[in-house]
Amino acid sequence: MPTTPPEERPGWGTLFALTFLWLIGTPVLALLTFSYGFALMGATPANKSLSEVCAIATMVLGLGAPPVSCVLALAFRRRIAATVYGLISAALFVLAVIIVSRARG
Repeated sequence: MPTTPPEERPGWGTLFALTFLWLIGTPVLALLTFSYGFALMGATPANKSLSEVCAIATMVLGLGAPPVSCVLALAFRRRIAATVYGLISAALFVLAVIIVSRARG
C-alpha cells in the first residue's frame, strides 16, 4: 500500500482550524465572561446573562474541542494527532473529576 506525503493527506486543515479555535477561542470567551460579569464592591455586573452564556460557551469549547479533535484525528488516520488529543482529553477528564469530587466534599 503506497503512502502519501503528510501534506496530501486529508484532515490537516480541519484539525488545525479546530486547534486554533480551541487555543484562541477559549481564552477569548473566558475574557468576555470576566469582562461582562465583573463588578466591584457589590455593584451589578454589566451584563450578567451574557456573562453566563459566555461561561457556558467557554466550558463547552474548552472541554469539547479536544475529544472532537481526537475523533477526527482517528477518522483521518492521524496517529500522532490522535494520541496528543487523546492525552489532552484524558487530562481534562481527570481535572474535571477532581474538581467535581472536591466540590461535593
